[in-house]
Amino acid sequence: MRRIPKILALDDDQNWLSQVPLILEKDCEVTTLSTIDQGIESLKNTFYDVILLDMNFGNDPRSGIDVFRLIKAKDHSADVIVISGETRPDRLVQIMNAGITKFLPKPCTPDQVRSAINQVIQAKELRLRALNIAQSDH
Repeated sequence: MRRIPKILALDDDQNWLSQVPLILEKDCEVTTLSTIDQGIESLKNTFYDVILLDMNFGNDPRSGIDVFRLIKAKDHSADVIVISGETRPDRLVQIMNAGITKFLPKPCTPDQVRSAINQVIQAKELRLRALNIAQSDH
């Protein structure tokens, strides 16, 4: 039986967060959080297969890059999809160089979000299968 992927959507846009569970329907277990502190606390206690991460959080001086670094320090297998309205070239380069899995510009369509998550989950499953095959050969 296939495990239901756990998704964390971390964004300060409440409207967007309310749409994420609807976009993903019943294919995933979705947690939505709106502050960096909530995200950090949740990441301490829960493994997520995919994290949908915004870059800018209103009045918080920290950014999604700070959260991304914490995610990678804790769990190298988490895949991060940045969904952001960020348009500054220097910030976009910083985001891409940080090692995120995918970047989607806001606004994006529900199909783009579903497609990105499905691609990431399929790639993760392939990596796990390959690892299991490699380990069983030894």
